Amino acid sequence: MAALQVPGRWEDVSPQWVTAVLAPRFPGAEVADVTLLWTSGGTTPTEGFQIGLRKRVPLGLERAAKRLPALVARMPPDEIVDHWARYVALLPLDPTLLPADAHIGNTYLLPGDDVGFLDWQVVRRGHWSQDAGYFLQGALTEADRRAADRDLITTYLTEFDSAADVMDAWLWYRASAAYGLAIWLSTLGTDGYQPHDVSGELAARYAAAFVELDTLDALTMLEAVPEAVLERKDS
Repeated sequence: MAALQVPGRWEDVSPQWVTAVLAPRFPGAEVADVTLLWTSGGTTPTEGFQIGLRKRVPLGLERAAKRLPALVARMPPDEIVDHWARYVALLPLDPTLLPADAHIGNTYLLPGDDVGFLDWQVVRRGHWSQDAGYFLQGALTEADRRAADRDLITTYLTEFDSAADVMDAWLWYRASAAYGLAIWLSTLGTDGYQPHDVSGELAARYAAAFVELDTLDALTMLEAVPEAVLERKDS
């Protein structure tokens, strides 16, 4: 099989190029349009994705109930998805490039302890807090997160954007728990996708973060910030 020749510019990822890439496996297929989310869009709380969450979160919530903080355990499943949608709606503000599925199960370790991420199928533009919060809150035990997340977020900002406001960053990090909570309760509501003990542990970690970081307050504060202010910060 011939090596895939990847265009050197994003604008050259055209319908014709994608059609040619697909041709060996899907002869006759024609691609009419190509949209690159990481250059021309961001993350939006699409209705289709919400349908899947609303279908699976109720069973995940039932399965995890004994491991969840009371605030989350008694929350209606649709409300959990609503908070996910509130957070996701904010992500196009101040965007960067995201793997967008940065959980601990998608990591690999190289000699020398270099760490990388697998599974870039959903790469897109969005706010850095989606990846940073999703990874830290799921990868760390609850005790380790409580002890280290402030320092880790500060260290992350030093590498990512040394001019960033630490208080703003902490607010975004607090809000991000809404994302992982819905995703892993939904995963727990499936059979065969991930082992239930793994999904249950991750759901419990995000639920603890959701309560302890007061995610609902953080979402309300971010939603109250005028969009024009956030756009100026991005310019």
